[in-house]
Amino acid sequence: MRGARPAAGSPMSKYEPARLGCPCGAEVEVMAAESLHITNVPEERAAILTGDFHVFCCPACGARVQLDKLLAYLDFERWQWFTVFPEAALDSWEDAVRFTEQRFTETLEERSPPGVKEWAPRFRPHMRAVFGLQALREKLMIADAGLDDRTVEALKLQLLAWYGLPYAQGAHLWFSRIEDDQLVFAWATGSGEGAAPPVPVAVPLAAYQRLVIDHAEARALAPVLADSIAVDFRVARAVPALAAP
Repeated sequence: MRGARPAAGSPMSKYEPARLGCPCGAEVEVMAAESLHITNVPEERAAILTGDFHVFCCPACGARVQLDKLLAYLDFERWQWFTVFPEAALDSWEDAVRFTEQRFTETLEERSPPGVKEWAPRFRPHMRAVFGLQALREKLMIADAGLDDRTVEALKLQLLAWYGLPYAQGAHLWFSRIEDDQLVFAWATGSGEGAAPPVPVAVPLAAYQRLVIDHAEARALAPVLADSIAVDFRVARAVPALAAP
């Protein structure tokens, strides 16, 4: 067991009506999660991992459309406190960081009952501002693989340089799996309809392990990944000193 179960009276998942626009022009009214207390709704975690969370079928054209919205994600067993923002919030990631830290302080450190408040130090190292549901899915996959997300994101910056990947806004480099002593990522220059399919990019697991051992090298790649709760290589690319290769 990774951690204690939440105390009685701890926050529950919350769902509210929302309107979702389809590319065909139709609007769909759905019930969407505002917050997930994942210990009590493990099926939602499974849906995130399969890519089916907040995916709805348009009654007008039959297309599958994903809702991209603000979401609070809390896991008492893994001590994960994530605030998930729409992917477009990458453009104002510093505001997202401030919002997440303020919400954490107010909700867990100031307003929670004593039995929950004392767990705040366990959650704080895993507090993250996350940008988009695919990024949330990746955070869960990285944790399940026993990897450190700060090191993985630093490694991505090395991969951009090693492979000469043409990074631009909208590009993605998602962790996929560990296979035959290799870390396998999926590289995509864009997303959505008409985007080219992702291309697998592999790197020896030893490259990750070297960064784990050499903390100075990992931090030198992008201090923001070590100092901020916005642990995402795309945030590092937004820092002026890290011009795209």
